[in-house]
Amino acid sequence: MSTRFLAMLAAFTSLGVILAFLFHLLGPQVGRIFLPMHLPVFLAGFLLGWSGGLLVGLFSPLLGALLTGMPPFIPTAVLMVPEMATYGVVCGFLGKDRGVTIWLTLPLAMLAGRVVLGLMVALFGAFLGIEIPILIYIKGMVLIGLPGLVSQLVLVPLLVRRLAWRFE
Repeated sequence: MSTRFLAMLAAFTSLGVILAFLFHLLGPQVGRIFLPMHLPVFLAGFLLGWSGGLLVGLFSPLLGALLTGMPPFIPTAVLMVPEMATYGVVCGFLGKDRGVTIWLTLPLAMLAGRVVLGLMVALFGAFLGIEIPILIYIKGMVLIGLPGLVSQLVLVPLLVRRLAWRFE
């Protein structure tokens, strides 16, 4: 790992923590609506590759929980870590490493992350002995986060195009 790569990991991870903290200052539901921590993870995947996306996806929710309390460690950060890591890996593997168009990669990453989130919720519920209706949970998360999903579909391609030359 180069110093530049590590610096970019730190920058994207910090951005994820700071954005989540700032959005949650606006109200407890604002972060769940706009999904600010997701943006740097998607960007890291597209710009740094699957390993960068993975690491930013792993560290952003954990550091956010430890440093700011956003997201709360249990259950939210625990559930978010695999979801966010999936976003970063899919964006990096398909988008950066395989050259699949961003217009296909980004929705696939969003879908894959939500599937992993559903699996995590099912595992968490089974561990606690609670039956959680997974499809209803995922549907609720998608509907609540719809403004964030739409903004990501607009912002991520614009930002990747704007920043890509700096990462080559």
